Amino acid sequence: MPTKLIILAAAISLASVAIAGPSKRKLKKLSAAPTINTTVNDVRNFVKALDNQAVSQGNSHQLIVDGVQVLVVTDGKANRMRIIAPVAKAATLDKAMLETLLEANFDRALDARYSLNKGVVWAAYIQPLSPTTKREFSSGARQVAALVKNYGSTFSSTSVVFGP
Repeated sequence: MPTKLIILAAAISLASVAIAGPSKRKLKKLSAAPTINTTVNDVRNFVKALDNQAVSQGNSHQLIVDGVQVLVVTDGKANRMRIIAPVAKAATLDKAMLETLLEANFDRALDARYSLNKGVVWAAYIQPLSPTTKREFSSGARQVAALVKNYGSTFSSTSVVFGP
C-alpha cells in the first residue's frame, strides 16, 4: 500500500475514534514534568543569545533569526509567549493555498504553524512561557524562520516530516 494511503487510512481511523467519543477504558495518570519556571527576563536572555543586536521594548523583542525578522511577545501574567513572523498578505491566498497551509500544519510544520490574523499570513510558535527551555525557544524561533523561508516551496519548519 502506498505511503499516502497508509497515512490517509490512519487519519480516517483516528477521525472515527474522535467522532465515536471518549473511550471507556481507564488511563494511567502521567507523572508531572519537572517545573522549569522560565520568566520574561529569561526570554530576554534567550533572545540576546540568538541575536545580540536584538531590539527589546518591554515584553516584545525584534530579532533576526536565520536571516528572517522575527517578533517575540511574552505575557508573564498569562504565562504565554509567541514567536511570530509575517509571511504573506492573506489576500494573495486562493483556496488551494489555504489547503496547502493547513496540510503543512498537519505534517510539515512541526512546532511552529502557519496562521492568519488581520489580513496577514503568519508563522507562529505559541506556547506557555514557564516550561519553555532555551533549547525549545531556539528551536521555535528557527522553525518560525524556516516557515517564512519555505513558504511557496516545502512549507516545512524543519527537515523532519511527521509520519512514515
